[in-house]
Amino acid sequence: MKAKKLGVFCISLLTMVLLLECNKSKKPELLALFNIPGLNSSENSSSDSSTSQDTPTSETTTPTVNNSGLTVGSISGNTTELGGAATFTVYLNSQPTGDVSVCLESDDTTNGGDIVVSGNVNSAAYPCDTPAKPFLTFTTSNWSTSQTVTIAGVRGTVGQSGNTSYKILLTTQSSDSNYSGLSSSVDVTNQDIDIAGFYYVLVSVTGLNGTLIAQNNLGDDLTLTSNATYSFSTPLADGSSYSVSINSGSSGQVCAIAGTPYGTISGNHVTLSINCVDGYIFSGTILSTSTVPTLNQSFANLVTLAGQSPTSPASGNTDGIGSIARFNNPIAITTDGTNIYVADIFNNSVRQMSIATNSVTTLASGTNGAHGIATDGTNVYVSSYNQHVIRKVVISTGAATVLAGTTGSSGNVNGVGAAAKFSTPTYLTTDGTFVYVTDRGNSQIRKIEISTGTVTTLATGFNQPNGITTDGTYLYVADTESNIIKRITIADGTTSTIAGTGTASSNDNSVGLSATFSRPYGLTMDGSYLYILEGTGRNLRKMELASPNGVTTIMARNDGYQDGAIGTAKFCSSTCDSSVTTDGIYLYLSDRANHSIRRLE
Repeated sequence: MKAKKLGVFCISLLTMVLLLECNKSKKPELLALFNIPGLNSSENSSSDSSTSQDTPTSETTTPTVNNSGLTVGSISGNTTELGGAATFTVYLNSQPTGDVSVCLESDDTTNGGDIVVSGNVNSAAYPCDTPAKPFLTFTTSNWSTSQTVTIAGVRGTVGQSGNTSYKILLTTQSSDSNYSGLSSSVDVTNQDIDIAGFYYVLVSVTGLNGTLIAQNNLGDDLTLTSNATYSFSTPLADGSSYSVSINSGSSGQVCAIAGTPYGTISGNHVTLSINCVDGYIFSGTILSTSTVPTLNQSFANLVTLAGQSPTSPASGNTDGIGSIARFNNPIAITTDGTNIYVADIFNNSVRQMSIATNSVTTLASGTNGAHGIATDGTNVYVSSYNQHVIRKVVISTGAATVLAGTTGSSGNVNGVGAAAKFSTPTYLTTDGTFVYVTDRGNSQIRKIEISTGTVTTLATGFNQPNGITTDGTYLYVADTESNIIKRITIADGTTSTIAGTGTASSNDNSVGLSATFSRPYGLTMDGSYLYILEGTGRNLRKMELASPNGVTTIMARNDGYQDGAIGTAKFCSSTCDSSVTTDGIYLYLSDRANHSIRRLE
């Protein structure tokens, strides 16, 4: 019995000691648990008998919650043995007191994959040990901003079937103790390419500054976040068709597939290139400004940038700077904001002129009858009026392929690629998804889906149309032999006349339908005005896009060749069946008769 009492006494004494310690450190939640009068707070030891000793104190202390940690996003897909990439994102859960390095490592770089060092992923011996490991850096200001990690698959053992499962390991280094020594991992699968009778479609990305989604055969979504090689997840059986398209693009950029984006698997894997440039497509050109521009309307002077007339020989096929360069009937031009691209019709070539230096080079030769031209910043699309095809020229390489049409055979047939037929196609424009063609011999407007090469007829009822331009909603067409300007709603092909009476003349009028034109030929636009170059009339006109579509003259006919102030400057001669374009700052004129590229300033 004494031993039992002694045990109770010891337990009570221990309890009192614990409670006294808790009281010192002010842990009210623990004291309240025991609810022993006189020990719940220091205030309760007061001699004020009117205060109940059982009343809890109003003074509380909120326990500190440590929310440090990493949030690691899901992997975007699988890597492949062909170097196909996958991505995931990382950010911190709370603000650190100092920089945090997230060290990255693959646990299988032989048959799995490895981290791509680029962008925000760095590599150094410090702070992630020796040898150097890739790492991310988070600071006290960017801790909550997601950073992307890209992993590229490795080839593995050739001929050995089976996918490889591996992990990307993440560990942290920081002067903040809460962010030192944390760890996480991401599970990845490296797809084996040694599957009998099956092959993969890959895309290699350059110039990307954001995120875009590519699709194969209108599915198998592939998210691209950095400049690397990615693989679609689904392997295709030998003999299957593929068609790669861009479903959604990077904000403030135009991304396009170089070369032919569709075809048939034929005993090998397929790799396509996607290139991105800053700006947006407007009027078949690339503009670098963030909004649709309105050009300076002063148009005070006309100057020659490249080519020369009447210096003998005025025409030729010479690369060089400015007046050293020679063209032979440059009929159409377009721009990506850095270069002017020229359909040099009688040289059967596509020429390229640097806007900064006026240096002219030949981008592609052998493009017989080069006539209309448009660009998406990665490719130049050019019509061949005498071979009845539309070609695609990759700007980075000059490689030319037929996008649509039967070479050397005219007709009026809708279909895919070479199965389609045109009749004397002239001018072009693009919105990045379709190329729109004035099919002059058929008096129609046709459209080509870039990702598939599929040709359909959008609108009929024209009379040998030529110039064409777009704002993405409408197409504007110079219906040359009818002496009018027509507008087509792209969504449904609805067509209406918005300027011109149909009589061949060049009278300005405040109402577009009362104005007259004399064989309107080349067109471009800036979002507020349509610019119209007349073939026979040899005037450069402009029309307000807003109703009532008033038409005025910028440069009146003044045959010959002379730079200088508008009114004195001379351009064109006997005809002006060429074109105009804009980079959002200036208007450019392909002066076909004078074999030169000129600019209005």
